[in-house]
Amino acid sequence: MPPISRREAIALSGLTVAGFSQSRPPSKSFGQAKACILLFPYGSPPQHEMFDPKPDAPVEIQGEMKSIATCMPGVRIGEGIPALAPIMDKLAVIRSVNHPYPQHGVAYAVTGIPTYTPALEDKPRDPRHWPFIGSVVDYIGQLRSGGVIPTVPRNIALPWLLNSKTDLNVSAGPYAAFLGQAHDPVWTDFDGLGTKNAPRYTDGQTKDYLDPFQETTLGGKFSISSLGQKMDGLSPERLRQRRELYIVWNWFHLGCLISIVILLFLYLCLGRL
Repeated sequence: MPPISRREAIALSGLTVAGFSQSRPPSKSFGQAKACILLFPYGSPPQHEMFDPKPDAPVEIQGEMKSIATCMPGVRIGEGIPALAPIMDKLAVIRSVNHPYPQHGVAYAVTGIPTYTPALEDKPRDPRHWPFIGSVVDYIGQLRSGGVIPTVPRNIALPWLLNSKTDLNVSAGPYAAFLGQAHDPVWTDFDGLGTKNAPRYTDGQTKDYLDPFQETTLGGKFSISSLGQKMDGLSPERLRQRRELYIVWNWFHLGCLISIVILLFLYLCLGRL
């Protein structure tokens, strides 16, 4: 019998946070989920202060935050998230995910790119990137629907374009990559003003930024960014027609280039005869 991976073992045994549960027969359908919310806490507290505390480790390893018991015997979480303790039996905590890169690694985490390098992190349009998971869902949804544009976008991201309110370059990751920019997330924007200075992210930073993430005003509201708003008088059907025209034009343009290359090749070959 060939060896099985840890992922396969978990799938076969129904491994949960507390241990093994009764195995269930595999589902015969793809699933019934209509939507999925991906929460990516960029720059959040470290794992040992949230879902992977080290209560038995030396004090210098544990960190400032301590752990608390939960409704699951033997499972402890950080004291800063006590509301989750009574419902830990409803959650599946995966503590084995990691990467060797000395930064957040957004693109690596949300795309599944197999050959990542930190140099890609601030180059969102680099051709080496892989598509964001939401962009993949949007692309597959378009294929399944026959190109019908949904009333509500399939791929929405908030609160705002990553790092767009700091001195950092916009981070890579939440983009469609080789699937095409049409499958980028539709970003929201936020008009609430920051009231506290953001931490300095780089050694050479000279300007302070009032970051809404730190603290904001009560009157702040979310809205679809200007890039994601529909033009007045442009119906979904007309937008679909424009998209089809754009695709036809691209193919025509490509055909012209190929024809020019062929003619140039023939001209050079005949000229040598």
